[in-house]
Amino acid sequence: MNKNAFIALIQAGISVIWLGFSQPVSAFKVDFNLTGTNSDQETALGQAAQIWENILLDDIIVNINISFADMGSSSIIGGTSSTLYYADFGDVKNQLNIDRTSDADTSAVGYINALPTTGLGENLSFWSNSPSGEDDLLYASSDIFGTQANLKALGYTGFTGPDASVEFNTKFAFDYDRSDGIDSLEMDFVGVAAHEIGHALGFVSSVDSNLWYYQNYGYDNALPPSILDLYRHTDEHGAGEIDISYDGSDGWFSYDTALIIDMSDGGLGSDGRQASHWADYSELGMMDPTASYGELLDLTYNDILAFDVVGYDVISTPGPASMLLLGSGLVVLAGFRRKFKK
Repeated sequence: MNKNAFIALIQAGISVIWLGFSQPVSAFKVDFNLTGTNSDQETALGQAAQIWENILLDDIIVNINISFADMGSSSIIGGTSSTLYYADFGDVKNQLNIDRTSDADTSAVGYINALPTTGLGENLSFWSNSPSGEDDLLYASSDIFGTQANLKALGYTGFTGPDASVEFNTKFAFDYDRSDGIDSLEMDFVGVAAHEIGHALGFVSSVDSNLWYYQNYGYDNALPPSILDLYRHTDEHGAGEIDISYDGSDGWFSYDTALIIDMSDGGLGSDGRQASHWADYSELGMMDPTASYGELLDLTYNDILAFDVVGYDVISTPGPASMLLLGSGLVVLAGFRRKFKK
């Protein structure tokens, strides 16, 4: 496809680049840039990458920096810092349409085409907090944002540098070999690593980023919705209305009234978990916000479905009733980090 898209890199000191689109092919790979890792950790990281390589079919390479450090907390298992870009909503919508490979994709594109817009062009309407941080206001933006890896999956090209950096907390004891189950006093490292890779791939929400900006700088609506947020709704505003406010309204993922998957409400929500996750204590999938010692973490239909409709090509999956577990044998923006907690 001979077309260019204008995308601004979201970082301190915003830079601007022009990126093209690529044609879809068929192989997905995660590569790691390793710092201070041992052989057990490297083997387990390879297994975590393979979980995603077994279900994603896009012909892209996702590059992730890996490190281990004392993160200063006894509750945060790991964190992911992703490279984020603004992208024109109309272009993303067009790429999602081109990228359709499943019934879920077709339904999701139909839903996105019906989302409310305002003004000239493709100005997406969404709910977010007012400058006072209290009542919600209806905003409009011609841009949304995505992780570099997610945009690669949609066919954007021209990127340089890693897609993300992942850090694991050395305060935790990890079980690096899940072939004999997970030790009751250790964390499933393969599952934790796969969870963090999931954030790098695009399981992110601007709810968390905007709350961080408000708490640290006192202003709201720093970011428009992420690609995943196109499917984020709340009880306050209902289906068909994107809501990225951080006031704790019950959030859920949906592109079809027959499909509703609960999501975490954000730091001010009832579960106190970051919004870039499924709801806590519901065992909804790999992208749950917490993990327990001795718990084996793995993908579910919910996880695969979410990555399908944000632009990845996925293997055929069973219906949600099966909740098949696959693969067995946690974004920094100027200091903001997705955290995976015990």
